[in-house]
Amino acid sequence: MKSLALSILTIIILSCSGFTQVTDPEIQLTESQNNDSFEQFEIFLDKLRINLKIPAISAAVIENHEIIWAKGFGYADIEKDIKATDSTSFRVASITKTYASTIIMQLVNEGKINLEFLVSNYGVDLSANKKIKVKHLLSHTSQYKPGKIFRYSGARFGYLEDVIINASGKTFGELFIERIIIPLDLMNTAPSVWNDITFYPEVTGNFNNIYEKLANPYRLKEDYSIGRSKYIMGFMVAGGLVTTVHDMAKFNIALDTNFFFDELITKKNYSPTVSTDGRLLPYGLGWFVQDVNNLRLLWHYGWHPDAASSLILKVPEKNISFIIFANSDMLSKPFSLHNGNVLNSPAALIFLKTFLPEEFIDFDLVKREKELEEIVFKSAGEKPLLNRSQYFLLIFCQLFFLSAIIFWPLRFIVIKLFPLRFKSRNKEGLKGFLFRFYLFILCLICFFFTGALFYYPPIIYWHELPGWFDGVPLYQNLTLALPSIITLLTILVIPIIFYIWTKKIWVIQHRTHYSVIILMTGIYLMLLRYWHLIGINYYWKYLIYNL
Repeated sequence: MKSLALSILTIIILSCSGFTQVTDPEIQLTESQNNDSFEQFEIFLDKLRINLKIPAISAAVIENHEIIWAKGFGYADIEKDIKATDSTSFRVASITKTYASTIIMQLVNEGKINLEFLVSNYGVDLSANKKIKVKHLLSHTSQYKPGKIFRYSGARFGYLEDVIINASGKTFGELFIERIIIPLDLMNTAPSVWNDITFYPEVTGNFNNIYEKLANPYRLKEDYSIGRSKYIMGFMVAGGLVTTVHDMAKFNIALDTNFFFDELITKKNYSPTVSTDGRLLPYGLGWFVQDVNNLRLLWHYGWHPDAASSLILKVPEKNISFIIFANSDMLSKPFSLHNGNVLNSPAALIFLKTFLPEEFIDFDLVKREKELEEIVFKSAGEKPLLNRSQYFLLIFCQLFFLSAIIFWPLRFIVIKLFPLRFKSRNKEGLKGFLFRFYLFILCLICFFFTGALFYYPPIIYWHELPGWFDGVPLYQNLTLALPSIITLLTILVIPIIFYIWTKKIWVIQHRTHYSVIILMTGIYLMLLRYWHLIGINYYWKYLIYNL
């Protein structure tokens, strides 16, 4: 037991948060007298798990370099009725990047890697752009003009594997075992794939036991029922780690106590990248970096499509951290975390609201929770895609889109078949034809996107425009881009409509029809914005940010 003085001090510090003791054979946990608020925290987490139809989650909270709470919820294996605990192993996907950045910064500290060197110095061939430096890959700023734009990409980050091999002569997996697993005695952590039985057999021989405790992966099927899935990715710098919340807590504590390198390098890791034009970007070196209410939030998420998801959130000024793993992708998939805003995560909001209520008293977490609640319920199929009024409004818009898609091509064909009969009406000329074709394409895109919404409803639950990114199929990326295209085409069509009326192109009935379709397109866009899809405001900010 800890001393009475330390126990009393701990109780004073934690009395507002309501922590309770959770026993674990590996780690001594802090005691607390206030169980009520802590029980509420567990209720909220499990409610979120149920609402998102996640079979199992495991979570932990670390404060002052100690685990103060850890627990599992749900089922690691539904078919065998195996419950999840705080010792259940999970695949944590892209959180692996935080371990990779730790090893890379160790090599930087040893003079084996220079962040300012071109990646070509380490055998990485990115011939499309020869100005990419190591720091650009590590900070997700290697695309387009290196160092200017943040664009999260696990594939680009993956090139750091070759940098590590060429700098150290060892693979990332080997260094991971030597520099993290062994020093921290992580007995429940392993690469997801390991076949070299000759490399530290006393450690790697235990990997099969870890794999046996791994939570089975699940996914939401098209009818929103839970179905068995499979892990498809191996182990690499960008993802694939298997661990428990307890072992990750050890890693987190090691980072906080400068176990791997000195405070100067730690500060560099946790500082936002500065773009070539002086803007602060939402990513440091292996960590997302976000300032909210004068508090720096350090975090990373993981997303293995149809299999797993995870989140780690650190608040250094308060010396508190939160870790949560899940055996489906629903902890991350609906919430666009790759854009760099951890407040899009309902799990993060539950943690902040429970453990840092005073620090966020001026920030409307309740409002944010309400915004995310719609996404949570709809993404899990617990709420209908549309209410009745929205449904009829959408159908109303579609009728006008169809009037252009069906009527105009039919009119064009009839005029071509009977040129003499319609000779007097065929006076719109090339400009009129081009204007009709322009609006025809716009209506066609709107019509196709609406069909996509009904065919694959979860596509509408992105809290922000996702943009082009890794992790989803090409057709989904293309579909997600359609609202952006609709917005741009609608903006450009506004001056055209004034020109048509001014120049009196077509008869007044056709001009009126054209104008009404534009009005319906505007209403359609507002409806998409209400569904948390792209709006003009976001796209404007996006352009300002990236240009």
